[in-house]
Amino acid sequence: ATNHLYQSMNYAANWTSISPDLTAGSATISTIAVSPTNSNVVYTGAGDGTVEVTNNATAGAGAAWTKLSGLPNRGITKIVVMPDSPQDVYVAVGGFGTGHIYHSTTGGTSWTDLSGNIPNTPVNGILVDPVLANTIYAATDTGVYYTVNNGATWSVFGTGLPNVVVQDIAMYQPTRQIRVITH
Repeated sequence: ATNHLYQSMNYAANWTSISPDLTAGSATISTIAVSPTNSNVVYTGAGDGTVEVTNNATAGAGAAWTKLSGLPNRGITKIVVMPDSPQDVYVAVGGFGTGHIYHSTTGGTSWTDLSGNIPNTPVNGILVDPVLANTIYAATDTGVYYTVNNGATWSVFGTGLPNVVVQDIAMYQPTRQIRVITH
């Protein structure tokens, strides 16, 4: 991705732009999320806060895109599409200000702020627990936080992790071991 999203249908031998400019014209796409159950549904987030979605990505250059609204005008750092529904999507927002983690069950037509008491610090990545309901982990500029009540309250996750910028977070499914990327 640049400010356009590119697609390869032949193992990266050739690439085709499948979108117009998906930013406000002054940024690049910072995150891409393809639905695990419907490869036609693709979300993009940009450094300028723009979020767009297509429901026909396999149409290639003919893909139609919709700009989503209702999120802060700050950089989008991560988008997660849930496996059960391509309409169930989470968004992490960087920068400082109100609102850092949002959830939509309507494909982005409406959003719920799940930021609760998470510190006012950039959120760089999110992990929605695939087993424990209402449990979300957030990779932030001041470490990792988690919630077990869908964002109502957040707590510092684990012990021994220095107070460092955490760029992303993932879970190794067979052991449920959480891994983080720091500087």
